[in-house]
Amino acid sequence: MVDARRRAGLNADPSIEVASIGQIFAVAIAMEEEAAARYRDLAERMRLQGVRDLESLFRFLADIEEKHAGQVRSRSAAHVTRVDKIDGVHWELPEKFEEQEGRSYVLTPYSALAIAVRNEDRAFAFYSYLAAHAPSPDIRVAAEELARDELDHASLLRRERRKAWRTQPIEAPQAIPADLVSFLARVATVEQTSARGHRSLSDRLSAEGHAFEARLFAEVAEEEEKCAREAKAGDTASPGGKLPPAETVRDGLRLLESAFNQYAEIAEQAGDEAVMRTAQDYEARALRRLSFVQGALGNPLLGHRASEE
Repeated sequence: MVDARRRAGLNADPSIEVASIGQIFAVAIAMEEEAAARYRDLAERMRLQGVRDLESLFRFLADIEEKHAGQVRSRSAAHVTRVDKIDGVHWELPEKFEEQEGRSYVLTPYSALAIAVRNEDRAFAFYSYLAAHAPSPDIRVAAEELARDELDHASLLRRERRKAWRTQPIEAPQAIPADLVSFLARVATVEQTSARGHRSLSDRLSAEGHAFEARLFAEVAEEEEKCAREAKAGDTASPGGKLPPAETVRDGLRLLESAFNQYAEIAEQAGDEAVMRTAQDYEARALRRLSFVQGALGNPLLGHRASEE
């Protein structure tokens, strides 16, 4: 995972101040409740348009967020007697949502789940930042727990989103490796080619004056190179792999998403237990990278707004 403690120079201070254990739980509950309310609004919009599958999906997502809010309230009881309501927490919709994705003929189960994933990533990056800059140990521990929760939520939603794409996959399916040697060769190729793409993107962004984004993708490339070295341990062969295009931030995110999707598919379908367990490990690492970068970019909670072009 990109180390949150190295992020001090990457972005502005959070737009929401958290100076006590009670405040961090107040923020967490407000974020979950705001998400639930927005999903309920979207469900009602889909009901009025007669789009029953999306109505059901948004109600399902609202129920999940309300459950999360209840879990955070229960956890907070061990630390504070009362959690105050907090303002300034806003659930985020993509730009132009009202004009485009809010229309049922454009909005699909996949894009609806993509909205949910985006907000889980945003929360993960926010809590990671709070943990790295916590003024006290109890706030740090609480922030780390909340960050892990959001990462789990993002993983669940990404699995659901991937199911939604299986009727119209983004990428051609690849064969599931039959043994650990074959899988590690796949890992080395994926990680090395992705690292090359992210290094190139980081250099381009730096030259264009986008230091924040350049540093993010440079750290991602460093982590990917580490994974590639681990996968190649004891193997002198250098994996090939066509250098994927990565000329924009959006391209860089696609590379991260692709690696996560590949490992998740292998973990789900592998017939060999060693392959399955190792794929789960690389899946988790890929998810931490993806959620961190996606959540850090354009995150108003962190006082930063980046272009995805």
